[in-house]
Amino acid sequence: MDLYQCGEDSLCKWQVVPTPHEAYYIDHAMVIPYRATGGIYNGTKLNPFEGVYSSCGWGYLKYKGLYVYDTAMSGDMFSSQLASWEAARGE
Repeated sequence: MDLYQCGEDSLCKWQVVPTPHEAYYIDHAMVIPYRATGGIYNGTKLNPFEGVYSSCGWGYLKYKGLYVYDTAMSGDMFSSQLASWEAARGE
């Protein structure tokens, strides 16, 4: 990259000017995400279907109406409650 000083009427002192090859790569660059997160598995004694539902936002952080059970929820128990919850929602 080449540097040149801007004129006195401009506010910048130095400006970066890419060469034609660098400009091509800048114009045709792929954006690679810094971080991608996926789903996680967690064991909890809370039933996620009893609390407040929101399709997006901070609803998962609200614990009002949740009951703390003695044991954690199993996969079979989760699947059965998920099916009944979706049926109650009309999905």
